[in-house]
Amino acid sequence: MRFDKVLFLGSSLPRRFRWDKTINRIGLLLNLIGSADKALLMARYIPGLGDAGRRGFYSNQETIIQEKEPFSTHSDLFGKEFMKDCWLPFLCDGSTNSLI
Repeated sequence: MRFDKVLFLGSSLPRRFRWDKTINRIGLLLNLIGSADKALLMARYIPGLGDAGRRGFYSNQETIIQEKEPFSTHSDLFGKEFMKDCWLPFLCDGSTNSLI
């Protein structure tokens, strides 16, 4: 299966996630980082989980875009306005220039 665009919000994947085996199935990935996401504070201490949604992935993949929302919490990234201003432009045409 291949995906044109993938959107991560508050991702609990590890920052050192092994993209080498999956990235060829994704056209473009946007990882929205909520720097104030308290739900992910302890996730990096749980085996198999991480805080890539709070601090970003360690990745140099060209198809991974990471946008930091410095004061956003976990729930902020799911708000109606955020969906309209951020999710839709990315999912429609891959643009991230409308991010707050």
